[in-house]
Amino acid sequence: MPSIIRDSKQEAALKEIEKGLETVKVINSMSEATDSSFQLSMIPAKGRPIHIDVEESAKSGFLALAEKMKSKLVKDIRSKAAKFSIAFSEEEEAILNGSDTPKKTNKNKGKPIKE
Repeated sequence: MPSIIRDSKQEAALKEIEKGLETVKVINSMSEATDSSFQLSMIPAKGRPIHIDVEESAKSGFLALAEKMKSKLVKDIRSKAAKFSIAFSEEEEAILNGSDTPKKTNKNKGKPIKE
């Protein structure tokens, strides 16, 4: 019986994509959180971790930086998925598009349903 030969590079790419999707999901939730505080953390090579509370006025700058990181990460994830023939589920596509849940669609027309 024929079998599929596993490719270690494809499996490594899949793990990187899964890790990237988790990061994108976290950034999505950061962008959606309205009543929250931010804290900047740094873990130095030696010594204890450092935590600094971010002022309300600086939150938009951190969110903008996170969105830039997310944009680059999504591009890298999609590129790697195409290169290694990795497909996304509807939920994963939604995460890459900035949501945690897929949009409901009208199966007859394939267009999003207005809620």
